[in-house]
Amino acid sequence: MSANKDAFNRQVLRLAGAYLVVMMSALLALGWPLHENYLRSRVEVIEAREQGYLSMVDYMVHKEFLEMAGDLGVISNSAVLTEFLDRPQPLLRQRLALALEQVVHNYGRYIDLQVQDPQGRILVQVRRTQLLEQPPLPLDATDAVNTLRIHTPVFNSRRQQAGTVHLRFHLDELLDTFANVMARNPFHQAMLVGPDGQWLRSSQLQTDKPLSFAQQYPAVWAAMQRQHTGALQTHQGLFLFSTLYPLELPPSALPASAILQHQGITVAAQQPSQYHWQAVILVPRELLEESPWLWRSHGVVVGLLLFTLVFISWMLAERKVSTNVERAREQQNAQEIAALYDQAPCGYHSFDTHGRILRMNLTQLGWLGYSRHEVQNRLCLTDLLTPASAVHFKKLFPRLQVSGQLRDIALNMVRKDGSILPVLLNATAEMSPQGEFLFSRTVCIDMTEIQRLQQALERRANTDSLTGLCNRRHFFELGVRELSHATRQQRPVAVCMLDIDHFKQVNDTYGHAAGDTVLMALAHSLLQQLRDTDILARLGGEEFAILLPDTPLQAAQEIAERLRSKLAALSVPLDNQKPPLHFTVSIGVALRHSSNATLEDLLRSADVALYAAKAAGRNRVCVASPEPPEPSNS
Repeated sequence: MSANKDAFNRQVLRLAGAYLVVMMSALLALGWPLHENYLRSRVEVIEAREQGYLSMVDYMVHKEFLEMAGDLGVISNSAVLTEFLDRPQPLLRQRLALALEQVVHNYGRYIDLQVQDPQGRILVQVRRTQLLEQPPLPLDATDAVNTLRIHTPVFNSRRQQAGTVHLRFHLDELLDTFANVMARNPFHQAMLVGPDGQWLRSSQLQTDKPLSFAQQYPAVWAAMQRQHTGALQTHQGLFLFSTLYPLELPPSALPASAILQHQGITVAAQQPSQYHWQAVILVPRELLEESPWLWRSHGVVVGLLLFTLVFISWMLAERKVSTNVERAREQQNAQEIAALYDQAPCGYHSFDTHGRILRMNLTQLGWLGYSRHEVQNRLCLTDLLTPASAVHFKKLFPRLQVSGQLRDIALNMVRKDGSILPVLLNATAEMSPQGEFLFSRTVCIDMTEIQRLQQALERRANTDSLTGLCNRRHFFELGVRELSHATRQQRPVAVCMLDIDHFKQVNDTYGHAAGDTVLMALAHSLLQQLRDTDILARLGGEEFAILLPDTPLQAAQEIAERLRSKLAALSVPLDNQKPPLHFTVSIGVALRHSSNATLEDLLRSADVALYAAKAAGRNRVCVASPEPPEPSNS
């Protein structure tokens, strides 16, 4: 009996060992590939989600800097600055300082404003709300980490460069916004890094690390120097980074960068294309390698296996339940991946070798107004583009098939209702082991808001803020173009210079608000009486210019006389219950007699005639004498 019992026990032990080996081998063979697939899917989902955050940061930074550059453009083209540059008198300097103080007061992010002459001497400097008399900062001075200085040249009314305007501002507001956006996802660490590798610190996104980013993560910093965007997995986790050029949009994203370059705006001693930041997101390694519950619970797994050796029937039931649990978890992971893909803040789609759309997320479908079954495996990408964009994409598609990527491609998509959706496209190709193109993964960013900001910036750069007319710079652009056209067509062109009589008395008697009301009423009256082809501009102060295409001298004189008469009869109501205000104007008229005469020549002749009208008693029209004949070449 004892021998039989010992033999039985030995058989049980051998069988238990066999069961243990078989079950562990089966679990390892089945579970390890599932675990690896889970980790790969998790990394792909996390990378797609964080790329969306980087796109949001890029949009936010460009929007903020476009607003700052717009403010600098408005200041540099303001009438009060031009008047001061023409006549740097103490009273005009005080008026300019008060205007700059108002700008600094209204926008709390600005540290100071400086107006310097061409030799770098400070003419006016305002810090917060106080007028300061301090030596200027050298143009190559290094500002604090969280401050930035941009500047642009400024010109007097004769279009001569008379100095520069410097605007220095805090980055705290932008950095706090960045911190708030990134705080929505508690599972990553977000950083902004300057070109020297130092952290840009926010009051809400502090780091207690004593080292710079370049010193803390040298391998990642080295990768960031080699490429503009990318991802790098290290022992700390997954780093995703993107280079931001705050003052320069991609060339295909409308003319915002051209506007900045035309205004001459620079950052300290750098051009917009040289100044950059790095947006970095770190997803910790623990989050990337987080395993399903079953893999993390080693004690449960071991206990389950041991319990199964004793109770075979229970082992089979437990194994069935475990399989079902794993399937449910995999389905949940797939649903999470699909939800992240569909609800991303930017558009995603993929297309095959023929350009046929294989998949498109709900975000982009919502932009276009289509349902999924109307697009996927039915339409090609070119079917959703305007004809010009379709031709452009067909030219670029071979590059994607060869190089494997397209970056910052501006296209116009057509919504279901026929309206246009401007997008910025970035595509990455999936290649076979033989290097053949299989399909693309494409990110689309809605450019509607950026285009609106760019158009608003262009309008602010070309328009007089008070009257809504062309400013001096835009008048010269349109006028030079019109003169060139008139020369080719051999058509007459006339120019009128108009100035309000005794305008200083209006300001002194009724106040500057009344003076602004007079200027706006004058502009409105002129617009009602002039043709659509005529070009009307406020050159500065109470001085206006009118370019009359296809107009001989007699007709120009009649137009000027009609304008003068209408303005003399104009009654301007005031808000302070005083009697309506009346005013008169003096007008000088000049005709282009020579094809070599420039717009400056015409304005100069009209200005001489204007002063003649003033000297003759005002409220009248004077015509400039003909230009002297051109010298003979014989």
